Amino acid sequence: MTLVEHVKPAVRAVFANWKPMLLIQLGAVALVAIYYQSRGLQSWCSELADFKAKGGLPFAALAGAFAGGIIPEFVKWVTGNGSKKQTWQEVACVSLYFAFMGFSVDILYTFFGRIYGMGHEPLTILKKTASDMGVFCPLIAVSTTVVAFTWKDVGFSWTKMCEAFSGGGYWDRYIKVLLPNWMIWIPVVSAIYCLPVNLQFLTAQLAEAAWSIVIVHISQGANSEEFA
Repeated sequence: MTLVEHVKPAVRAVFANWKPMLLIQLGAVALVAIYYQSRGLQSWCSELADFKAKGGLPFAALAGAFAGGIIPEFVKWVTGNGSKKQTWQEVACVSLYFAFMGFSVDILYTFFGRIYGMGHEPLTILKKTASDMGVFCPLIAVSTTVVAFTWKDVGFSWTKMCEAFSGGGYWDRYIKVLLPNWMIWIPVVSAIYCLPVNLQFLTAQLAEAAWSIVIVHISQGANSEEFA
């Protein structure tokens, strides 16, 4: 397949889900804009950051599950989005996956803070973005995404998943996830690392919710071609 053919699923996903994605993105923009104008929101974000620090990894996992599994379905319902609805088992699977990602990303951000610092200098942002998108994304995020979402979309059957991965099927799905991931997350992650620390957590969760809508649509399309 050509590069354009690998990118097409992401483009279709965005067009099919533009209403819920736009609502989430507007929420993220509004959050950042209001943050710099409202001392009350700054104080609330600071309290949330403290609560997150006390809650540790379990809180990060729960926040990831809520952002990636629950918020997208709620926003799709609010906007009347017509894309394929998920069963409660599928929502549970997606929520568990994003719980794992919330857990992993919290560890990742803490590690980056220790080795690169918490500053917002261009070099610091570049190092964090390059490490995030060049190492964590292809090695952990994308590989687990392919396995989890393919397993979900073939009816939670390990046998069908192995069949889907045979004959280069895994790598075809991997590229279909990796390229959209880079396209969407490289600018988003760069922006997140530019924000004040207290605002990064909330913004990242909203971005995760928007990404969940995209990846669910991409995986459903990739797997329905063979397992309709």
